[in-house]
Amino acid sequence: MYPDPQPPHEETAGRQEITRTIKTKKIMKIDIILAGVGGQGILSIATIVGHAAVKRGMFMKQAEVHGMSQRGGDVQSHFRLSDQEIASDLIPMGKADLIISVEPMESLRYLPWLNKENGWLITNSQPFVNIPNYPDFDKLNATLDQLPNKVVIDADKIAKDLGSARSANMVILGAASPYLQLPFEEIEAAVRDTFARKGEDIVNTNIACLKAGREYAEKNR
Repeated sequence: MYPDPQPPHEETAGRQEITRTIKTKKIMKIDIILAGVGGQGILSIATIVGHAAVKRGMFMKQAEVHGMSQRGGDVQSHFRLSDQEIASDLIPMGKADLIISVEPMESLRYLPWLNKENGWLITNSQPFVNIPNYPDFDKLNATLDQLPNKVVIDADKIAKDLGSARSANMVILGAASPYLQLPFEEIEAAVRDTFARKGEDIVNTNIACLKAGREYAEKNR
C-alpha cells in the first residue's frame, strides 16, 4: 500500500507559486522605428514617448539618429521600450512592433523591419516631396493600402485646422498612442511637460492635435 500523498510544505508551496507567477508574467516590450524628414519633429515624438516610459520606471534605448536632421533630409531611429533590461539599441529585421512616420515614403522605406504578422504602421498621408524622383502618389497609396495593419492619416490638415501646421507630429503621435502600451493620460502629461516652457497656448494646441490623432486611430482601426 502506498502512503497517502502529503500536502506540500508551506514554504515549498510558496516557492512553487512564485515560480508560476514569474513564468506567466507578461513582459512589456515594444520596438519602434521612427521615420520622417528633418524638421518634421520625430525627435520630439521620441522625447515624449521616452519621458512617459521613464516616468513609469521602464527601460529605454534609442539608436543614434541616422540621416540629415536638418530640414529636408530623411531621418530614422530605432527606439526600444521594455519593463526588462534591453541588450541592444538596434531592432532586428522583421521584429518592429511599430513604424511611426511623419512622411509616407519614409514609412515604406523601413517595411523590412516591421513584424509582418502583428506589426502596425502609422504614417502621415501627406508627402514631403524633397527629391526629384519622388514615387508616384497613386503607387505609394496603393502600397499602403495593401498593408493589413496601418493607420494612414492626413496629419498636416488636422494640425493646420487646429491652428498649428507644425504640430502634425503630435497628430501622428496621437494616432500611434493606442499601440504604445502606455496610458494615454501619461503620454498627454509628457506632452505638457515637453512644451511647458513654450507657454500654455502651445501646450493646448499640441494636446488638441494629440487627441485628434488618437480619436482618428480609434475610429479607423
